[in-house]
Amino acid sequence: MKKCSSLLESAYLERHNQLAKVIRRGIAIKYTLLDKNSPPCDRYKPEPVLESAKTILCCNRCIITDEKVDFNRSDTVLVDRENKIALLIEIADPLTHNLPETEKKIIRKYGNLALEIKNILKFNNVTV
Repeated sequence: MKKCSSLLESAYLERHNQLAKVIRRGIAIKYTLLDKNSPPCDRYKPEPVLESAKTILCCNRCIITDEKVDFNRSDTVLVDRENKIALLIEIADPLTHNLPETEKKIIRKYGNLALEIKNILKFNNVTV
C-alpha cells in the first residue's frame, strides 16, 4: 500500500509541475519576459526568476516579508510594477467536487503573504 501511495504522490507532483510550466510559460510570454518562440511547454525549463523593468515572475521561491508568515512560498508570484498589482498563483488539480474547498484553503493559506506583499510594495491589489 505504501508503494502505491508514493507512486500516486510522484504522479501527482509530475502533473502539478507540468501544469505549472504551462501556466508560467504563458504568463512569461504575455508579460514579454519570454519570446513567443521560446521552447514549447514540454521542453521549457522555467527560470526561478524572470524580470523586466515592469514585471517580475518568481517560480517556487521564498518571499521575504517584514512580518513572519506561515506560508511564504507560492508556486508562482507575478509582480506587475506598472499597474501596482501582484498575483500569488498556487497550482492545484482537485477533483471537480473539491474545487470550491481547495480554492478556499489556498486563499486562507496565502492570505497573510498577500497582505504582507501589498503592504511592503504599497500595491493597490495582491490576489491569491
